[in-house]
This record gives sequence, structure tokens and C-alpha cells, in this order.
Amino acid sequence: MWAEIVDGKIYQVVADDAPVITATGTQYPWSWVKSTIPNLYPVALATAPDPAVATVTGYSVEIVNGLPAQILTTQPVPPVPLSQIQAERVATLRVACATAITGGYTSSALGTPHTYPNGATDQVNMLGSVAASLLPNLPAGWVTQFWCEDAAGAWAYQAHTAEQIQQAGADGKAWVTTCQIKLATLVGAVNAATDSAGVEAVTW
Repeated sequence: MWAEIVDGKIYQVVADDAPVITATGTQYPWSWVKSTIPNLYPVALATAPDPAVATVTGYSVEIVNGLPAQILTTQPVPPVPLSQIQAERVATLRVACATAITGGYTSSALGTPHTYPNGATDQVNMLGSVAASLLPNLPAGWVTQFWCEDAAGAWAYQAHTAEQIQQAGADGKAWVTTCQIKLATLVGAVNAATDSAGVEAVTW
């Protein structure tokens, strides 16, 4: 015997050798493997006083005249293992770390605070600019242009001397390291948590 459950209610009862027309109108022949039909669950009678009770996967169902009549209770959902909760929180923290790193950083290499982009391409460009500033025999007055934002929120290419671009690059590296250390600390806290509440308390 099988019971189709829709929105927490018994929609129909189906015999083992009967065809099925589901609540959505999909038709299955009697020979179809019923365990593969969505929302159709096997009814397993349990020893219980009248009215009898059956177990339909995830539910306790009252049996009247040998047929499922109504859902009495739902079965408790098994708790999610702490290890799974920890793994999911660590994954969330890693995403937050990457977002923080690529979201940019502040450097006062130009004398006043400027925000520098730090996406993957921006990091490559900064490395290239820093490398160029370290080449021997740079001409007098050498500068390199780099995209950044001033305190007023205006983005523009700003001329950087060798010393300035090296400082901006060093500040970017320091920002990445700060984020990575923070991530390692938070991951350690997640792994040390002894329950789900402790895990959920660890946020970026």
C-alpha cells in the first residue's frame, strides 16, 4: 500500500498493483516502480491499539478500515551532524574572506588615504607596477599610473613614484595577510565549537 502526500496531507491511497494518477495529473502504469514516484510513500503498519497507526516515511498516519485516514504527527528531522554545520560555516567564511580581499583596501602611499581595487586583475597590475618600479636605471622623475579612489569618492588614474607604488603594493599585501589571518582564526573557532550555536556565533 502506498500513500501520496501533498502539502502535508494524504491526497490518495494506492494499492501495490494499481496504476497511479498523481495530484499533478501524471499517470503511471500499475507496473511502474512506485518508490520512484514523487510524493508517494510506502505505508508500513506498526503494532498499535485501535485506531491503528502506520508509518509513512516522515509521518505517523492513522489507519481506519485498513486505509490511511489522516496524518497525526510528523517524525522529527534527524539533527544535522556538527561536522556538516562546521564545514558549511567554514565555506561561508572562505567566501567572506575572498570578498573582503577583492573588495579593495586603503593606502596612504600618495600622502592621503586612497582606496585601491584588489580584484584578481588589479593584483596582477599592482605586481607589474611594483616590479617595474624596481628595475635598475629608472629615468629621473619616473612615475606609473594606477587606478584608485580619493577621499571624495572620485576614481582616477593617479601618478605614483617608485616609492609610492611600492608602498601601495605593500599595503595591499598587508591587507591580504590580515584577511587570511582573520580567516584562520575564525576557522579555528568554528572547529573548536562544541555545538551548532557555537558555530553560528562565528561570523566574519
